[in-house]
Amino acid sequence: MGTLLRLAALIITLIGAQEASAQTADEFAVGHGVVCSTAKQIGRYLTLYKETSSPIKAIQAVNSEAKNPGACGITSIVFISRNIIGSVEVSGGVMRLIQIVVLAKKTEHGWVRVTPTEQYTAVFVTLDEVREAATL
Repeated sequence: MGTLLRLAALIITLIGAQEASAQTADEFAVGHGVVCSTAKQIGRYLTLYKETSSPIKAIQAVNSEAKNPGACGITSIVFISRNIIGSVEVSGGVMRLIQIVVLAKKTEHGWVRVTPTEQYTAVFVTLDEVREAATL
């Protein structure tokens, strides 16, 4: 956890005072998974993923439909979560579609800061977690 907080603090420093004043280190997250350019694309990815059961095939289909080979991809990122924009029921739970702001990406040369970019991802939530949240 200390490494994550140090990485978040470094990113805050790199992005500058404007972002730093708006966010705290506790709001940053590091993740690895599917990220798409639009909410519609991540929703379509989840629909295809449920049907084909292959993340790569679902990503390829979305990218083909979008006529953009980089519309969706699997990557490691540092991001800030913004809004839950929807959900898709899957076996054992739901996938929450989340608007995020990407701040850094992992490349073959290590972590690289990027211009803060709004993108979309999905996070699995178990049925137990859904029920627990409903009781709060």
